[in-house]
Amino acid sequence: MLQRYVIFAVATVIQSAGIALVVKSLLGTSPISSFPYVLSLIFPHTLGEFTFAVNMLLVLGQVLLLRHDFDRIQWLQVPMTLLFACAIDFFMGVWSFVTPNSYFWQLVPLVCGTTFIALGVSLQGIANVLMLPGEGCGNTQPFSKQALCESRTVPDFFNFIR
Repeated sequence: MLQRYVIFAVATVIQSAGIALVVKSLLGTSPISSFPYVLSLIFPHTLGEFTFAVNMLLVLGQVLLLRHDFDRIQWLQVPMTLLFACAIDFFMGVWSFVTPNSYFWQLVPLVCGTTFIALGVSLQGIANVLMLPGEGCGNTQPFSKQALCESRTVPDFFNFIR
């Protein structure tokens, strides 16, 4: 079991390296990282700090939605998110030399970063112990059994809120 948590932690660091590299490509970032990234451009805090704050709001959302169905093991999302956020800031420094000056040279870190993200997410799935809060909010199975139907489709959600 410990080996699976180590794999998850390594995967989280790999994913954070990819996020930092994609940001350095200057071609945008993933949707879940876009809000913390924009906040980091406006306020005097880092991308990692805002990533941690936003992810803690997502954990809070999971707790509020799932209530007693929120597994205690999922509290490990908090230290893993701290590792994730610190690693993002670390890799923003590591990749500081990446300053692409043409579209082609923007594509290189974008493709490499996307590959790192995909590898990290895949390894997290292989570890099968936790999810980072962004993915954890998508784990609505206990919530759907309580309040929604079994299907997690958008039309079913809108039928529910009518």
